[in-house]
Amino acid sequence: MAGMSKLPAVYRHGFVLASSMALSYWVTVKWLHERSKQLLAKDINSSMKSHLAKKDRNVAVDKNFFRKLIILLKILVPKVFCGESLFLVLVAASLVARTYADVWMIKNSTSVESAIIGRSSVLFKECLGRFAYAMPWIALVNNALKYTLEELKLRFRKRLSLYLYDQYLKGYTYYQINTLDSRISNIDQLLTQDVEKFCTSVADLYTNISKPFLDIIIYARKLSGSIGPSGPSLLVLYLVCSGLVLTR
Repeated sequence: MAGMSKLPAVYRHGFVLASSMALSYWVTVKWLHERSKQLLAKDINSSMKSHLAKKDRNVAVDKNFFRKLIILLKILVPKVFCGESLFLVLVAASLVARTYADVWMIKNSTSVESAIIGRSSVLFKECLGRFAYAMPWIALVNNALKYTLEELKLRFRKRLSLYLYDQYLKGYTYYQINTLDSRISNIDQLLTQDVEKFCTSVADLYTNISKPFLDIIIYARKLSGSIGPSGPSLLVLYLVCSGLVLTR
């Protein structure tokens, strides 16, 4: 009977001891978690302040800009033989066809003017017939250029979005960006609207750079056959000098 009366007291002491140990463990773990969070936030803030102190706030097209752009381009076009490379070639081919179409339109318009000045109805009808025949093909070239360019933008956006989401959802990156790191704000907007704007700008930059070079090469070749190589050479020299003066 004495043993039976002591048994509940032993249970009570054991329960109190276990509860105290569990509470102490929970408090210790909670304190360590909060302490590690504070230390990590402090480290991020200090590194961010030092980074901002060293960072040059003037945006310039320098070596650092090209280095970052090359890194992003390797993400957009990961290898030589891929869908993005194919559409880059198709856009270039469409630009070449567009330039040849412009050259043909200039030549045909000149023939129309010559027919009007010379009062030649036969030549005028012939030029007008060529114009009517060529318009569907020129429209096809324009729409092919528009389609390939939009498809290139879409592929760039898909490639970059998948890469960024993969990095964003890897490990504790999502938690750290949203709770600890204050350097990046509006992460949802960055992953959607800003990615779309960047990919559109890259595709437009590709066309805005390649189109003038193609125009210069094709027009210089056409002019060389008409007036000799000296005229296109002087024209290219003028463009280079004016570009250097305007970009200073």
